[in-house]
Amino acid sequence: MKKRIIIILVLMLSTSAAMAGSKIVSKAMKAHDKRDYQSALRMLKPALSKLPEKEAVAGNFYMGIILLKNAELHNSLYKSSLSSSLVYLKELTKKVKGQKVSRYASLFFAETLLDKGDYKGAIKYFEHFLKIKKIDRELRDIARVELALAYYKTSKKTKAKNIFNKIKGKSLEVRASLYSNKIMAGMKPKFDVNSLYDEYKKIVAGSENVASHLTSNMLYLLNENSEYDKAIEIALSDVIDHASFQEVTKDGKQIYFYNNSLLKNISATYESGKEASVVNFKRRQTWFYCSVSFGKREYCVR
Repeated sequence: MKKRIIIILVLMLSTSAAMAGSKIVSKAMKAHDKRDYQSALRMLKPALSKLPEKEAVAGNFYMGIILLKNAELHNSLYKSSLSSSLVYLKELTKKVKGQKVSRYASLFFAETLLDKGDYKGAIKYFEHFLKIKKIDRELRDIARVELALAYYKTSKKTKAKNIFNKIKGKSLEVRASLYSNKIMAGMKPKFDVNSLYDEYKKIVAGSENVASHLTSNMLYLLNENSEYDKAIEIALSDVIDHASFQEVTKDGKQIYFYNNSLLKNISATYESGKEASVVNFKRRQTWFYCSVSFGKREYCVR
């Protein structure tokens, strides 16, 4: 499917390039050529709806190209981060002089193992984390939700469902995690993704640092419900730049944890957006040439 989309884009390159008269499109492509894909998207996406039909055809074409590059970039970052995190986090879970360096390392190590497909290893460290006292209540609930998914993946479905059913999280962070992990377990939770998105936007507006788990799960839920524009809006926002969890240890040291799943869901967002952009490009191109050929746009189906 991926190769097919690339071939379609390449075959249409000359036609689209000829129509690329917009300054915005030109600036976006210059940023693309410098491999600054985030800046390219931040320039191009808000301008697409305002472009004249002729330029919008080219705009959608280039949008697909930039989204493809961004998806590939974040997928590479995710894979390399996954490998390096396994080594780094495993060291943090070890005891030094009889005491653990970090209270939260076992959670993020368990999540990394879960992403890697090592479900038994993930269960071990989730259970480790849940035995620790004085930890963030929301992260405790999220750990329970992710533990349920790990159980589900090891065919302990009854045990998994029992945990899912006991989670009564009021916060959006916990609810988003619950819905996402239920979907990954093959279940069909009922929720209104647009209401969740509106709730998320209010949280973002009132805080500089939004929990990385929340942002990651919101991207997943929006992609699952084909709300690609909203997902891309989040992926391009400043929230991503601050998506880490900070722990201050007893001796005053600061440890920052990054959610690997966030990189995976950013990549998936751009991948989905790319495919939607290609469809939109083909639709607009057909409509544009049809309207020119017939001279009357009402003959053409948009």
